[in-house]
Amino acid sequence: PIWFISELMTIDAARNRLYAVNIGSKTISVYAINPSTGALTEMPFSPIPLPESFNLACTISVHPTGSPLVVG
Repeated sequence: PIWFISELMTIDAARNRLYAVNIGSKTISVYAINPSTGALTEMPFSPIPLPESFNLACTISVHPTGSPLVVG
């Protein structure tokens, strides 16, 4: 359902990063956000693989300090 798509992305304001869950590939894409332009640049360690046993992400969130990143 479309109602939960917005919960599959989160912004880390402390580090200017965008995290997005990729359901099909069971990964998390990580982008640096240019604070002046809003342009996104994929981080070199992206995508982050989720455990193979992970079935479906319903939400993603990051602590205000930038760590930890939680996917559930």
